[in-house]
Amino acid sequence: MRHAGVPACLGCHGRQDRSPFYPSLAGQPERYIAAQLGLFRAGKRGGTRFGHLMANAAKGLTDDDIRALAAYFSRSAAPSATGTR
Repeated sequence: MRHAGVPACLGCHGRQDRSPFYPSLAGQPERYIAAQLGLFRAGKRGGTRFGHLMANAAKGLTDDDIRALAAYFSRSAAPSATGTR
């Protein structure tokens, strides 16, 4: 799934050296991820001063996209402290 104008999730959320403002999504419950993406898409979720970035990224996602992303990240292993999986 690739959409023009939608940044890659892993660029911010998948890096070992990510900012604490960008939480790891790996291993989060599927329903939680889907719900949060839906809230961002609807403009009803903020959180940090970077919430607008997620709202902008999520606005182009379809319901199928959200389900696929939630499934992918919920089944992904969180990176270890050494950066390996």
